[in-house]
Amino acid sequence: MKITIFENNEARILLSNPDFLEAWEKLCGHCSWATVFQSVAFVSTWYKNFPNYPCLIISDWDNGNMTGLLTLTRDGKSLVAAGTNLAEYQVWIESADSENRFIMGALKAIQTRFPGQTLKLKYLPPATPISFFQTADWSKKVILKPYEMPLMRLDKDQLQSELKKKNRKEKLNRLNRIGDLQFKVIQEKHGFDKAINEMCVQSDFRKGAMYNKIAFKEEPQRKNFLLDLYDLGLIHLSLFTLNQELIASNAGIVGKDMVHLQGINSHSPFYAKHSPGILHFLQLGIALADEGFSFFDLTPGGAGGYKEMLASEQKLAWELIMLSPPKIALSKVIEVTKKTFLTGLAKTRLAGNSSDFKSLWLDKKNKGKLFLKNPSKLFRSDGMNKIWSNQPKKYFSFNTAVKGSFQGEFNIAQNELKDFLDYNEKGSLITRWEFLSDCMKRIELGHIPFTIKENGELVAVFWEIPINAKSGENKVDKYDKTTFTYSYYKEDFHGHLLGIANHLISSLIDAEKLTLPYDFQVTSGQKHLLYKLKNQETQLL
Repeated sequence: MKITIFENNEARILLSNPDFLEAWEKLCGHCSWATVFQSVAFVSTWYKNFPNYPCLIISDWDNGNMTGLLTLTRDGKSLVAAGTNLAEYQVWIESADSENRFIMGALKAIQTRFPGQTLKLKYLPPATPISFFQTADWSKKVILKPYEMPLMRLDKDQLQSELKKKNRKEKLNRLNRIGDLQFKVIQEKHGFDKAINEMCVQSDFRKGAMYNKIAFKEEPQRKNFLLDLYDLGLIHLSLFTLNQELIASNAGIVGKDMVHLQGINSHSPFYAKHSPGILHFLQLGIALADEGFSFFDLTPGGAGGYKEMLASEQKLAWELIMLSPPKIALSKVIEVTKKTFLTGLAKTRLAGNSSDFKSLWLDKKNKGKLFLKNPSKLFRSDGMNKIWSNQPKKYFSFNTAVKGSFQGEFNIAQNELKDFLDYNEKGSLITRWEFLSDCMKRIELGHIPFTIKENGELVAVFWEIPINAKSGENKVDKYDKTTFTYSYYKEDFHGHLLGIANHLISSLIDAEKLTLPYDFQVTSGQKHLLYKLKNQETQLL
């Protein structure tokens, strides 16, 4: 068996060779562990939309026959499967009678061609043959990490009974009382084009707040990639709308007898208390059952939370990491040490749990980088009023509207999620992660955001906090008066802050969207704002 590594131009020429593509498609169809993420359509579409990624094709194709194929690219310092994290399952394909000869030869070829290079495949699907990696020779080169793979079996009767449970039925009824509530499976040609922008914004906002990842804004070609897959029939699209406003969605990759959660899913934080994401997934499961699918693959990674709630069964997927023997030994020591440390730390009151500690540590690391770039900011910082913080907060009461004035051209918008994604942490000590996380918490508590932008840059965020909205400080505290505050403003914006705030508040009062009296909340550290508000309050007494 002669295994060849085709790289870049040579590899891309293969992608336009109909004989090669036919052999690939045939092999993929006969490989028992292959998924849609190894198909010609998925991989070639990804290579087309991401031309800046290297193209590596490893195969024994001899211009006629093919018994094995592995498509790769380079992401940072590692070799990974074509598709990177858009490919949920990353694996080679091989004929049954090859008895693993192809993959063993391909891995050796990689070590020869790219010495010292790390190979990562995340995740290998459950049916992948991996027993040979347990041998003495391969266990020195390869690490296999198991991950739970939650699946929703598409039992229509069971899913309908889940939707009829008291708490879910009440949430559906509340949404129906608000207006026209609709769940739709979209199949028309341009249906995805109309929805994808809002889906991307909702997805980036949530994942930015939870994981500090805004993939669609930072890599816009992802959007075109998914649109191309939709045109090829590889995307199953469903939308959950209220008065034609998108409150939840899913664009899943269509596989063998199942739809994979991979693709894009979203829900609106403005309706979080109604759990639109869960309600949407249950309705989606019923729709998929009607279409003849057997499973909704909730995908490995983050298998707790809503995935655990929706899953009816679990399988095992694997992450494969191939390193040189010295790196393997070091990696195993680091993994054991990290697991022991985090497990012990999770038992302390300081950490709460290991995942919280990891998130906190990563955010502090980001903040440290910002400080090194902007050491002067330690003494002059942007204004940040976190909903959960130890900073004392002061309240100023007003029984009448205060007319505000300001100079400059500012764009003011209400409930505009995409504006939050324009936050720029450069030149600040406030990380994007802590900013988005705070904003999401406020929205989910019912606080109403007003974003202020100047020349396309986010310069401030104000909030109207309705009567009886939760404060966020603890589970029971609620505001007994309409309250107005800010959560963030750029340092050089502070001179405009109160003028714009008063202009906004008086406009809301004139439009009968804000009731009197109201409080203005400010953190005690903002001396200049405290001084102005105190003078303003005194003059109105």
